Amino acid sequence: MDLAERYEYLRDGDDENIEIVEAFVRAYTRGVGFDKHTGLPIPALAGVILAAAKRLEVSPIIGQATEGGEVRYDVFKGFNLAELSVLNDYRRRSA
Repeated sequence: MDLAERYEYLRDGDDENIEIVEAFVRAYTRGVGFDKHTGLPIPALAGVILAAAKRLEVSPIIGQATEGGEVRYDVFKGFNLAELSVLNDYRRRSA
């Protein structure tokens, strides 16, 4: 199973992490890198989505912070440097 097949399989399943991270990636790249007809990402972006979704699945509560005695749990702190390196290739930076 190649990356595109794996991505489509997971996307069509019950994995809501894929949907969440795909929305983040689509917003970050402003839709660049996604097929206009199928809505699927190109393989590089699919890899980023799968990696970030797996990280979110393994550790849904990534960290905790305390403010004035109040405990707050963070769910997703963003993309790591390797993922950002790929995402920045597809991000449109000027209007």
